[in-house]
This record gives sequence, C-alpha cells and structure tokens, in this order.
Amino acid sequence: PQTPVGFADVARSVVVIVAVGGVTTLGGILTGRVGFFGVFTLWWFLVVVGLPVQSGASLGWVLVRWRGRRVTGPAGVALVLGLLAGAIGVWGSVIEPYRLEVDRPARLALPETRAGSDPLRIGVLTDLQTIHVGDHEKRAVDLLMAERPDLILLPGDVFQGSREQFDRELPALQELFGRLHAPGGVFLVHGDVDPLLRVNEDSDGPMPAVPTLDEVVRGTDVQVLRQEVVFTRVGDRMVQIAGSLLDPGPDATRALVEQFSQSPEVVRILLAHRPGFVAPTLAARK
Repeated sequence: PQTPVGFADVARSVVVIVAVGGVTTLGGILTGRVGFFGVFTLWWFLVVVGLPVQSGASLGWVLVRWRGRRVTGPAGVALVLGLLAGAIGVWGSVIEPYRLEVDRPARLALPETRAGSDPLRIGVLTDLQTIHVGDHEKRAVDLLMAERPDLILLPGDVFQGSREQFDRELPALQELFGRLHAPGGVFLVHGDVDPLLRVNEDSDGPMPAVPTLDEVVRGTDVQVLRQEVVFTRVGDRMVQIAGSLLDPGPDATRALVEQFSQSPEVVRILLAHRPGFVAPTLAARK
C-alpha cells in the first residue's frame, strides 16, 4: 500500500517558504533595502500567495502523480487552511483596503467653562498611505468634505513610496490636498510613512535631498504642525491645536504641553499620529 501524505510532508513545504522569507528578510535588513513595512509586505505576500500556491501544488501532485494515495486528516486540514489564506489575501489586498466608511462618533459635550454655544464639527482623515492618488483617495476627500467640517485634522501617514514615486505623484497629491477647506483651518502632522521632515532645519549643514510634507501642502490651505501650538476660531469658540511630531522625546513633549493655554474658555486639541507619546504628559499637567 502507498504511504499516505502526512502532516510532515506539508510541513516540509512550509519550512521552505519560511526559509525563503527569512533569508530574504535578513538580506534586506542587512543591506538597508527593506524597512518595517517592507518586511511586513514580504511576509504578507508569502502567506497569502506562497501558502495557497504551495497547498494547491501539493494537492495537484497527489491527484496527478500519486493517484490513489490518500491524505491524512492533519495534512488535509493544513492544506485547506493554506488554500484559505488565498481568500484572506484577496479580501485584505483587493477588497477591504478600498472600503470607505464615514465614522460619526457620538456628540461630545464640553464643560460649561468652554465658552461658546456653536457646535464644533471636526473632520479627521488619516492613514491614506497611498503610493498613487486615484479614485479611492479622491472619494475619501469627497466624503470628508460632504460632512461640511468646521475644522479638519490630518494625523499623518499620507504617502508610502519611493522618491521617484513621490516626484511622480506630487502634483496629484497637491491637487488632492488643495480640495481640503474648513472655516477653522486644516492641520497636518507627520506619520510613520510620510516623506521625511526637515528635522535638521536648525543645523548649519545642507538640507537632505528628501521629499517633505511642505511640498505636499504647498499652495493649499493645509498647515503642517511640528511641535507647535496654534489658535483658530470656529464660530464663537476659540480652539487651540497642538501638533506633535511622531516621537518628540520627553523634553520636546513637555515644551509642547507647556504651550497649551490654561484658559478655561479655550478648547484644546492634541493632534498626533502617536498620541500615546504626549497624552500622559498632557494628562499629568494640572
């Protein structure tokens, strides 16, 4: 009788996939060609493409070359799960990322000390993470503007791509951000994948030849905030917005928090891609 195809046979194929991914990841990291998102993309590809292909090939091999050879229960479960990874890949790569929904949280009642009776409608658009401005990005802006926000906040992660891709998409990015308007203003902070900021603006050396968020918002109503606090008036309310860098460090965080107004009549907003770096310091301030 023919030996059944067992779990160990399937596991050997999986080991090959893991080994390829491990070697590729290590090589990319050592050469500086692969960052965090590159590693994630590689392993996502291996799981949702590599596993289904391997599972399908294994089943096909059994049916064509080893006719009559049975597959054990554990091996069959492993192969079916591998095929299901393909369905997950289709959902996670083609369908879910392009679904757009407007989240309308419950109205937040401000303390009576915050002067003003006019409602403050804030629109938030974050994590576009685009490498190409297309219908998806334009529809996201259309949905936001249809809500007629009094104030627009952009917590970062705008563009995720190479310098060449950025240069090609820059006019489209400027046109996209040029469609953002609000009576109280539009404010943007740096995210994880955005074009690099000029973090050494105060140094005497030459500026790095990297794209910046300033290029994206040039000629638009969008204002980039870097560890600074601004005031804006919306209706009969005075609003103060503190824009934080991604990870400003404790000293810069304390300096930013100290700029917050102590006036009980001012509505204070923290704008940050990673608010966890600033929120504890802000909460500790009396």
